[in-house]
Amino acid sequence: MRSEVPEVLAGTALRRGDLLRRGVTDSRLRSRAVRRPFRGVHADAGVEPGVLRRIGDVVPLLPPGGVVGGWAAAWLHGARWFDGRCGGQELPVLVCLPAAGRMRPRPGVRVLRSELRDDDVTEVAGVPVTSAVRTGLDLARLSDVPRRGVVAVDALWAAGATTGPAVLAHLEERPRLRGAPVARAAAGLAVPGVRSPKETELRMLWVFDAGLPIPLVNHRLVDLAGRHLGTPDLLDEEAGLVGEFDGGDHLALEVSTVDHVRQEGLERHGLVVARFTSVDVRPAHVRRTVWRLRDARTRGLARVGPRSWRVVP
Repeated sequence: MRSEVPEVLAGTALRRGDLLRRGVTDSRLRSRAVRRPFRGVHADAGVEPGVLRRIGDVVPLLPPGGVVGGWAAAWLHGARWFDGRCGGQELPVLVCLPAAGRMRPRPGVRVLRSELRDDDVTEVAGVPVTSAVRTGLDLARLSDVPRRGVVAVDALWAAGATTGPAVLAHLEERPRLRGAPVARAAAGLAVPGVRSPKETELRMLWVFDAGLPIPLVNHRLVDLAGRHLGTPDLLDEEAGLVGEFDGGDHLALEVSTVDHVRQEGLERHGLVVARFTSVDVRPAHVRRTVWRLRDARTRGLARVGPRSWRVVP
């Protein structure tokens, strides 16, 4: 089947008119080797489904001045936490247009019209996209609450694409953008070094729902002799409270054993360790998680005696 695909179609999507001008015949475009993701757009049917194919299908639709944005731009900038899915459903690919831009709505595509300056636009892998900092700003300001925006900025920061302070500075030059207050709050709460989106969700639950002080994220703990004790996901230094998020990989026997040994070492030094999974950050279990966090902090604050640990910046 692959050999039947015109070379010009390999791995990409193009408009029918462009293909006809390049010598591809109608009969070849009607063959089973060619997909038609949108009216007038043809692509190689041999390309495996995935994020890159979804993004590539939209590129031929871009009008002059239009670029790919949102989760798709974040993925191209290296933030692979964004796979275009949420709750088992596919998210539309965001197309960002200048204020005067025009594009016909289509299933699977969301259009956002907004001011796009030269430094808001770049190119990644041949795809015109919003810059990393503008991508973070848009994802944050289009979130209905700051905590979801924090996940976006954390992800881009973890990928080395942009930072929270950079998003804030970019926003200050565009204070009239819709959603600016939400974006400002989200970027202000973002931190470097986050290892997973669920870790960010736990941190936001810690701050917003439990009302606990903003924790340190992935800071090293050592004993007074400088020996490494662990690098907890979250740390309330005042209370000596450690919060750990256990992803699916922590269920493996070897990883779980290492977790238990590390926890015992932290507890020997007077730290209170609270462990959580993806179940604990679901809305149905937030009340229980809040109670556990507050109880753990109370126990931590009640500890007496000199500390035998310290934080390494």
